[in-house]
Amino acid sequence: MWRKFKSEVKLLPRKGRGQAKKALSARLLNKARQEVANLLKSVNLLEKKDNYPGQLSGGEAQRTAIVRALILKPKIICFDEPTSALDPKLKNEVAQAILALKKNGTTMIVVTHEMELAKKVSDQLAFIEKGKIVEEGEPTILYQPQPQALKDFLSLERKNSDGRGEETT
Repeated sequence: MWRKFKSEVKLLPRKGRGQAKKALSARLLNKARQEVANLLKSVNLLEKKDNYPGQLSGGEAQRTAIVRALILKPKIICFDEPTSALDPKLKNEVAQAILALKKNGTTMIVVTHEMELAKKVSDQLAFIEKGKIVEEGEPTILYQPQPQALKDFLSLERKNSDGRGEETT
């Protein structure tokens, strides 16, 4: 039952896997399986637990990566462009998973160019240009940006989201 999904969510280390399995009691293995099941349920993927990684959509694969990270019980989880290259439906699925983590009190650092995602999931924002923080504060800074670089970025993003992006020749 768990073989397929364990290729994506690794409960046991690769080296010495046979020895590690022997060392784990059935109770610990069942507890680990239950933890994985709970995490999969929290990101709406429990029904996919028997799927191979290649059978998952882009959004499902992103949410699986979140489960892989969470199984390690990190104090902070970092996301680097978690919704890039996803269609709008899949972006929403990943955003909902990140919002669920936020509601559970998980500390996160999210790097994104997508301001709608930043507004939804952030308590604090930092706008970085050329490696320097040029604006930081609550998500409301996006509604009345001060630095010209942030104004320009938001203006460009609005054009691109409206389908009026820059023309290419």
